[in-house]
Amino acid sequence: MRVAATSRTIWVALVTIGALVALTDVARAQEPARWARPPGEPSEAALREARERYVEGTDLAAEGRWADALEAFTVAYERSGVAAALFNVATTLRSLGRHRDARDAFDQLLSGHPEADPEMRADATRLRTEVAVRVALVLIGGVPREPGLELWIDGARRALDDARPVVAEVDPGPHALRLELDRHAPWLWEGTLGDGERLALEADLTPLPERSSRRRPALWATLAVLVVAGLAVGAYFVFFHDRGLEPLSPNTIRL
Repeated sequence: MRVAATSRTIWVALVTIGALVALTDVARAQEPARWARPPGEPSEAALREARERYVEGTDLAAEGRWADALEAFTVAYERSGVAAALFNVATTLRSLGRHRDARDAFDQLLSGHPEADPEMRADATRLRTEVAVRVALVLIGGVPREPGLELWIDGARRALDDARPVVAEVDPGPHALRLELDRHAPWLWEGTLGDGERLALEADLTPLPERSSRRRPALWATLAVLVVAGLAVGAYFVFFHDRGLEPLSPNTIRL
């Protein structure tokens, strides 16, 4: 792992972006997550399935089976488009420690469901603020604008635009970052981020040395000598040594 020292410029930019995140929450490293809902009025069959999955999700959440509960609430929202199902999606993501996705789910609820119960909207606003401040931010400087450049976060490819430095939002915990560019050594970083931590890194994509197709003359000369020697030995066995073993050869020893 190779990480260069962080420059003063990066730290200044980090402070600026951190302030924007704290005050306006406009800095995003990727498009916010979205949850599907019916394009129109759901059918009675869809609503019936949504109710069943909603009850199932509630039971699973009571047992602490958050991943299964998330799947059930997600399906309930997909079938019904009811704000209560999306609210439970957001709170379940919060329980799973997926604060970035929970924030986006609360945002979708607040912006896309003006009909939601005022108490639910108040709870969503409060919880949204709670999870948003826990999202960690990584600022990566020294990233070139080159075609084919790829950023991987925890094994998942993250889309890059022309904005520099690169800003990546992640949940608290251990993470692995990797930048890849053709004909360059990959840049790697591994570490653990705390709640709401802001980290500045300086990427160092080192070009790989060009491979020369030319061989050294001495090497070619050595190979030529070995080939000639091999041919000479082979000729001896073919034209001289083997002939002495023929029954009618002049070199045959008669007893």
